[in-house]
Amino acid sequence: MFGGLDLGIFGAGIAMSITSSIMLMLKIVYLTQRNFHCYNLFKFHKNILTYVVPVFKMGIPISIQQSSEILFFTVITYFMGIAGVGALVAQQISGQITIVVVSVVIAVSQSVSILIAHNIKRNNSDNIRDFIQIALAVGTIIATMVLVVCVFFPQLPVRLYFKHGMHPADAFPLTKAVLCITGVYLLFDSIRNIVVGALRGFGDTKISMRISLVAFWCIALPLSYIFYQFSPLGAVGIKLGGMIAIIPATLYICYRLRQVQTSFSNG
Repeated sequence: MFGGLDLGIFGAGIAMSITSSIMLMLKIVYLTQRNFHCYNLFKFHKNILTYVVPVFKMGIPISIQQSSEILFFTVITYFMGIAGVGALVAQQISGQITIVVVSVVIAVSQSVSILIAHNIKRNNSDNIRDFIQIALAVGTIIATMVLVVCVFFPQLPVRLYFKHGMHPADAFPLTKAVLCITGVYLLFDSIRNIVVGALRGFGDTKISMRISLVAFWCIALPLSYIFYQFSPLGAVGIKLGGMIAIIPATLYICYRLRQVQTSFSNG
């Protein structure tokens, strides 16, 4: 509609704003249905301010983690743009795949977080263990399938974007190399995101935030810069830094979950 009005990218922004507003209104209407009346969601009592501190105590680390990770990938995209048009094309293609995979994995992560929180009240450690294992299995299977495609059949996603020769000469081989790195990265990142969701179900949000900040900003970013500037890897090195950093981050976050689970099981 806004394309017909010749508003360009501004029109796309307006369309997204309208869509988000409609979604918000629909969700509010849904929450007013009879099934939610028992929760008194829209009735405020005098003690409501006592819940502000717990909400912020739990929510601020989550917000910092998510915002810092988005900012990190924005910086990486900027670096890839500096590396050249071909590198930027590769980054955009790998980014589209990453968004799809991460969106599915985050849904699994949030589900296990909710299920763990419910079972903590029941003191049911067996159910918690089972939910975590199932979530990890689902996330690992999805990420492994993407890894296989990216490593062994990169031409499949690449062909969706490269048509009629409308791309830089170096973009095709560079994209295949970047997709291989992205596939490995997504495997570890999927495990990490699900474990982070499990920790949030236990009420542990600070550790995952700290691990994320260290991994992306203290390890990945310097490595990406070093690989790009001082090695023959070029643009591929920018992506390689993130892949290397995500591995110890995933291993440590899994170790942290093991500690939390053991502590909960022992009472």
